[in-house]
Amino acid sequence: MQDTIIKGTGSSRTLASVPNFLTLYPTYEDFARALIDKTLPIDLGPLNPAGVQTMGTLLNKGNLLKDATAALYGLGAAAVPDEALAKAGALIKTVSGSLAGKAWFAHGTYIGSSSNGTTAKTLNCSFFPSLVLVMISRGAEDVNGASWSLTGAARDSVSGFFMGWSQASTSRYVSGTIASFVWGDNSVVVPGSVNITNYKYSYFIWG
Repeated sequence: MQDTIIKGTGSSRTLASVPNFLTLYPTYEDFARALIDKTLPIDLGPLNPAGVQTMGTLLNKGNLLKDATAALYGLGAAAVPDEALAKAGALIKTVSGSLAGKAWFAHGTYIGSSSNGTTAKTLNCSFFPSLVLVMISRGAEDVNGASWSLTGAARDSVSGFFMGWSQASTSRYVSGTIASFVWGDNSVVVPGSVNITNYKYSYFIWG
């Protein structure tokens, strides 16, 4: 929304009165008396663009509470914004109460993109994370038995995993390797050691 700012030149609005104004108030004293008695009939005209520096957002039904919006809350066309806000507050309270004690969960997969193991990977979620599990899929092994790639029939078998929780800054891999996680309000950043090129990872996040 935007406030209206007038130029202050005395031309931002117009003033109108009844056609027989001169008959009703033939003298200044009559005019002044009607003004004092609060009986002087006037219409306050709309804003005059010539006297306005910044035209603000108009306050009307379309801007404050449309009938279609009121209907979303089960309210009629006569509803006022305060009723809609009260209804929204009650709905939020009901939803919050129904979610009390329940956990949030997100999962997915990604392909590693860090050839030297130094580029971190951000896993996003729509809630505050508290626990993460990242599993590595194992593919065909090379002659040294250490190659984990996307090739081979066994590429989706789990070869190891990392687990971390938000109260701890590090997490231990099954082989003993330490990995540092960074926790955000809606994300977990896993280190490059859990983002190796051509490795396939599955992740599970709980909140």
